[in-house]
Amino acid sequence: MSTQNPPLSDHQLVLHFLAAREQLTSRDTYRQVVGPLLDWHQTRRPDEPLARLSRADAIAYYREHLNPLRDGQPTRSPATIRRDLTILASLYAFFADRDLRDPDRPNPFHTAPGSQIPPPKPPAASDARNRPTLTAGQLQRTIDVARDLGPNEHFLVVLIGLMGQPVHGIQALTGHDVPPAVGGGRHLIHLRARRGTRSWEPLLPELHDTVEALRTTDPDQPLLRSPRGRPANRRLIGDYFRQITAHATVLGTPLPALDSALLHHTFVVMARQSGWSVEQIQALTGQLDGAQIAIPDAPGTSRLERLAQHIRNAAS
Repeated sequence: MSTQNPPLSDHQLVLHFLAAREQLTSRDTYRQVVGPLLDWHQTRRPDEPLARLSRADAIAYYREHLNPLRDGQPTRSPATIRRDLTILASLYAFFADRDLRDPDRPNPFHTAPGSQIPPPKPPAASDARNRPTLTAGQLQRTIDVARDLGPNEHFLVVLIGLMGQPVHGIQALTGHDVPPAVGGGRHLIHLRARRGTRSWEPLLPELHDTVEALRTTDPDQPLLRSPRGRPANRRLIGDYFRQITAHATVLGTPLPALDSALLHHTFVVMARQSGWSVEQIQALTGQLDGAQIAIPDAPGTSRLERLAQHIRNAAS
């Protein structure tokens, strides 16, 4: 004799909705947006399921919490309001998918002409789907121009474009992070990535001579330095990229305006084109714990080295 499971409470449904968020950072943001709506609704209408929220209540919540006015002026930025509306609309899409809401009933947080909830902003140019990337040929020219210009520029371009490393991790590198070559003439590099991820990886052959040019007798000194020996900051790194762009024009091989985001996005796109999964790329760039991602290793190589080889082949 089968027994029917009792319906989930609003709190349990919200937990299921949050659990569907893959990234922990996204989950925290969604919790901060959805939690106040749940509390607000249970205070106003404790006997009515959250999934049945009316359009009038959605507008009331919008006025009180998403876009409250002080002295007639908004207290929250338009971008934050749009983000919260998008999250709440996705919650009600989740309810509809679970047949908890009449499919013919409009989503209370979707915009409509004449409504008091503003329409969402069109995707910005910074949206990952709209970001420009370098072609394979442009990436190779960028590496060549950076090598011609100097060790700092070459080090930056190869580490971001072929290894996907974030700028803050590159800035932190010192002589201790790239010790002298081990057996077989191979260098190792101690990479720092997001969320505290660290790993020793074989240094790409393109950077062997460059590292020797950057190394000083003091291993505590940063590898990236200004001409006066000061540690490279973000402004100086921006200058390096502008110099590469200008030098490419002088050499007759013009390039798009370079920055670290363009190079990093190029790395991600080329990695995807090489057949690497999103999870593998996140592990390589330190966005997830690499130990949690099953990536088979080939003898004598690292996953970063093999991926960089894929990208080198595409750029050659």
